[in-house]
Amino acid sequence: MDADIEAKRYPDRISALERKIGALYEDQTVMGVDHRAEIAAASAEIDSIRAAEQAERDAELTTEWTPDRTSARRTEWNAAVQAGTFTGRDGKVDWRLVREWESKTGWSHEDLGQAIKLNNL
Repeated sequence: MDADIEAKRYPDRISALERKIGALYEDQTVMGVDHRAEIAAASAEIDSIRAAEQAERDAELTTEWTPDRTSARRTEWNAAVQAGTFTGRDGKVDWRLVREWESKTGWSHEDLGQAIKLNNL
């Protein structure tokens, strides 16, 4: 299966497992049936899905955000901040301006932060 298609299914799979866990808890409470093993298995599967999802994000970041590219974008971001690009009329950060700039550049400050952490910069 294509990785992009699989990635889009992560939220659906997690939601289904969370609903299953909720139903098991309810059944356990109302009917007195012990579902601890099933709940633990579903919780472990959710953890596994989230780990796979994070691994995919990290792989994408590693591919796109090389240390050199991250450093260049960090310099670009810092220059924009120092130039007051994101400063609103009240002197505080105007997130609307930040989002406009991110749309224009094609990357976000959240992406930059993750890449800095990933590349240990």
